Amino acid sequence: MPETTEQATPPLRTWRPMAAWRAILRMDRAIRWKVWGPIFLVLCGLLIWDFCDQDDGIRGYISRARGNQIINALYEYKRQNGCYPESLSKLTPVYIGKLPKPLIGDAFEYSVYAERTKFTLEFPAEWGYVHVFDSERPGWSAPQE
Repeated sequence: MPETTEQATPPLRTWRPMAAWRAILRMDRAIRWKVWGPIFLVLCGLLIWDFCDQDDGIRGYISRARGNQIINALYEYKRQNGCYPESLSKLTPVYIGKLPKPLIGDAFEYSVYAERTKFTLEFPAEWGYVHVFDSERPGWSAPQE
């Protein structure tokens, strides 16, 4: 009976993040900084740029999300009472535990009009602009002067 010779197939190479991390750590410190330093600095710069962006930056996004909590409480108040409250303080503690503050500016500015059937909620952005939510046109408008 003839003998067959089987060649062992090499195992597939898979990406191993821990092995890659260990290789980076084994690099000399100076080489590591030369390789990863520019990447790190670019990522930090992008984060700072996004944080300072007035329209869709991190602070604007978080402030609008906090404003949406107030807006949901306002809608619930109107659903139960038939009109919007005269001030945001009427929402606490029944409709919202604590009034959130925007990351930009000191507080949300609330105004009610048309016999308390419509409202606007706004907070300032940098450079004199304002983020505005109007109940007639739901959705936050882009910052305007």
